[in-house]
Amino acid sequence: MKLIYKFLILITALYSCTKINELHGIESLKNKAKNLVINQSNSNDVINIIGQPQLKDLVNKNIWFYNEVKHTYNKLGTKETLENNTLKIEFDDLGVLKEITFLDKNNSNEVNYDKNVTQSLGKNENFLSNFLSSMRERAKKLGKTNEQ
Repeated sequence: MKLIYKFLILITALYSCTKINELHGIESLKNKAKNLVINQSNSNDVINIIGQPQLKDLVNKNIWFYNEVKHTYNKLGTKETLENNTLKIEFDDLGVLKEITFLDKNNSNEVNYDKNVTQSLGKNENFLSNFLSSMRERAKKLGKTNEQ
C-alpha cells in the first residue's frame, strides 16, 4: 500500500512540473513560409507546403491567411501566449504567388477602435423614462376602458 502512495506522489510531482502547451493553427508557420518563392510558387505549391488556407478574403479570393498561436499554462494555471503568428499570402489572377506578409506578436498592429458613439435617430431617452412613459400610456388606456 505504501508503494502505491509513493507512486501517486511521484506521478503528481512529475505532472505538476510539466507545462501544458496548446497549438492552434499550423505549426512552424515561419519555416514553412521560407520554402515559398515569390513569382515562382503557385497556389498548389502553397497547399502542398502549408496546407489549405484557414481563411480566404471575402472580397478577393486570391488572399489567403494562415495562423499559428501557441499558448502555455504555468503552474498557477494562467495562460501565456508564446507565439502569435499570421501569414498573409496574396496571389495574382493566374494563381502565382505575388506577396508574402508575415506578422508575429511583436510587429502586429494594435487595433484602434473608434471612440465615437452612434446617435439614435429615435428617442434620446434612457430606459427608465421609456418605461415610465409606457406605464403612463397603459394607465390612460386602462382608465378609458374602465369608464366605458
